Amino acid sequence: MLVYHRRKTGKKISVPLLPEMLEILSRYKTNDDNALLFPVLKSSYCSQTTYHNALCRYNRALGKIGRLLGIEEKMTSYVARHTWATLANEAGISIKNISVKNNKKVLGLKNFSLDVKAGEIVGIAGVEGNGQTEL
Repeated sequence: MLVYHRRKTGKKISVPLLPEMLEILSRYKTNDDNALLFPVLKSSYCSQTTYHNALCRYNRALGKIGRLLGIEEKMTSYVARHTWATLANEAGISIKNISVKNNKKVLGLKNFSLDVKAGEIVGIAGVEGNGQTEL
């Protein structure tokens, strides 16, 4: 079981680990109790610039994987996260504790949860309309 706290909401998240996931994690195993799960950053305490640079490297790697697989769309961490969420939604997985902040880091939606059955389509629209950054 992978357990962590989301930075945005502070909520504790528990994710069951499948055998395939455990195999991947074993490749990065270390005896350092303070080590991060994957060696993307040297420490969890880093500057915004260091974090941004690591995210750019990660996105470039995702783009390379996408090109190798013949995927024409731009691959980024954002696309990966939202693709997973869409597939989970289509499979009827519960969506729990969603929080959304606007571009000024103001919380617009906190701890929103819903159950969506396979095939259902659910949308949340803001008062400003479709495509706006505010809820």
